[in-house]
Amino acid sequence: VCAPSALVELAVGHPLDLDGFRLVHKATLVVGDVGFVVAAAALARALGWARPRRLALVLYLCPSSFVVGAWFGQLDLIVVALLLASAARLVGFAERGRGLASGLALLHLAVLTKQLAWFALPAFGLLVLLGLRRRGDLGQWIGAALSPLVWLLPDPLLTLPHGHLSHLVWVVARSVGHVDYVVASGASLWSLFVQGGVPVDDVRWLGLDARSWSWIAWLGAQGVFAARALRDPSPRRLVLFAGFGLLAMATLLTGVHERYIAQSIPLLLLADRGPGWRRALGWITGVVSGLYVLGTILGDAWDGVRVWLLRPEPVALCALAWLVALLVRRTPEADRSAA
Repeated sequence: VCAPSALVELAVGHPLDLDGFRLVHKATLVVGDVGFVVAAAALARALGWARPRRLALVLYLCPSSFVVGAWFGQLDLIVVALLLASAARLVGFAERGRGLASGLALLHLAVLTKQLAWFALPAFGLLVLLGLRRRGDLGQWIGAALSPLVWLLPDPLLTLPHGHLSHLVWVVARSVGHVDYVVASGASLWSLFVQGGVPVDDVRWLGLDARSWSWIAWLGAQGVFAARALRDPSPRRLVLFAGFGLLAMATLLTGVHERYIAQSIPLLLLADRGPGWRRALGWITGVVSGLYVLGTILGDAWDGVRVWLLRPEPVALCALAWLVALLVRRTPEADRSAA
């Protein structure tokens, strides 16, 4: 958020006021929106779609994408663009032996930009391993193993809170307000049963609070999906796994925000070659979730529309149905026919 404005301040020689900062920030996000389209087209091309640029534009026009970008003022679409670009390069490495360094650099940049990218790391790690097993030499194995050290590079540039030696420790250990509630502003599974603002400690079952049960659900879903993907691993299945991890985060975890689901939808829609009804369910989830985000940022003049849009139940039910559909085993014949 602050790096582009800092560069502009260095160039003009004086601090930006609020209007100037907003202009630089919005311009940066517009570049991110364009980058999303370019990265989505690159991944679509790597995964064998016939019209990658057209599909990328349609993905951007899906409400779950364009609503959370420059218009909202959030960084989520930039993170999605980095993940899409990384996936495109790593798929290329697994299939043709080129793109490992740039794919890893884009992945680490996504992780450093927003910690939500961590939920896709297990799948991306498996994608890197698949590529290394197929195409990697000793130097590439060593470079990939050491590459997470770049996560420490920002530390000399930061003023860290007392007692913390690394920003990574601070990010993991600190308490963010919205994660202390079962339902923040998100439309997770929990929003079907619990009102917003209820502390996680107030919802308990078998001695565990809601946060613990949400992590159990996420890890369980990840384990089931990973076990199936690893029986016959392919770059496409592992990209699908990355999107699944992000969708499970937004659907199953407590304390999520309403825009978090946007990170999963492009990866899933680009990687899923499954039944048409399942892909249709994904597009419906993208539209419904995007409209829900839209309802949170519309002005007072749209109160009547906001009341209709600000219902978490449709988003939660669509996302949960899509999550379950992705976990359903498909027959080998169906998988071959989709490919």
